[in-house]
Amino acid sequence: MTQVLAYQCEKGIVLASDSRAVVYSAESDNCHFITVTKLFHLGPHTVAVSAGAGYGIWLCERLQGHLLEMDCDDYVGIVAEALLFLHAQLIKLREDRSIGNIRAELDRFYILIAGHLPGEEKDPFQFVLLGAEGPSDPLHVIPTGHVVAVPRHLGSEYRLARLIRPVSALDEVESIVEDLLVKMAQKDDGIGPPFHFIRISPGGITTRTRWS
Repeated sequence: MTQVLAYQCEKGIVLASDSRAVVYSAESDNCHFITVTKLFHLGPHTVAVSAGAGYGIWLCERLQGHLLEMDCDDYVGIVAEALLFLHAQLIKLREDRSIGNIRAELDRFYILIAGHLPGEEKDPFQFVLLGAEGPSDPLHVIPTGHVVAVPRHLGSEYRLARLIRPVSALDEVESIVEDLLVKMAQKDDGIGPPFHFIRISPGGITTRTRWS
C-alpha cells in the first residue's frame, strides 16, 4: 500500500509520502514489500506523488518524460496536460495488458499534483488529486479540501484540519505530518521508510528524507 498526506495554506504546501510498495506473486496471493520512488518533479514549481497500489508510478514516470518533451513547466499547464495524457495512457494500458487474471488493486491508483503559481495573488499554492478506482473507472479529478490523506485516514485529516489558519509557519505543519506518517507506519506494514517530506513555498521546492 502507501500513504500520502497533503496540507495547503497561504504559506505553501506540505506533502508527506512513504516509499513502500507491495508486489504480489503472479501465481498466488503471496506478496513482499519493495522500496520505490513515489515523488516526481514535473517542473520548477510542480511535483507529483503517486499513491495507491496500482499503476500510479508507471504513469507518473511517463508523464514526467512527456512534459520534458513538451517543454511544459507551469502548474496550470501541467495539470491540463496531465489530465489528457494520463487519461489516454490509462486507456492504452488497459487495452494492451495481457489477458488473464488482473488483481483488483492494480486498477486503483491516485496521483496528487501540487505546485506554486508565482505571481498569483489569490491562490498561489494549489494541488489536485487525480485517480481511478476500478477497471472501468476513467481517470478523474477527486474533490478535496485543503487537507487530504490518500488513502483516506480520518484521524490524520481531522488533526491537520484543526490547525488554526493562518498557520504561523510550515515547520509546524511538517512536524505534524511527520508524526502522523511515522505513527501510521508503526501500525501498518504496508507503510514504510524512507519517508519524504516535500515543502512547496515561495522559495521553491525542498525535500527532506527520514530514513527510519
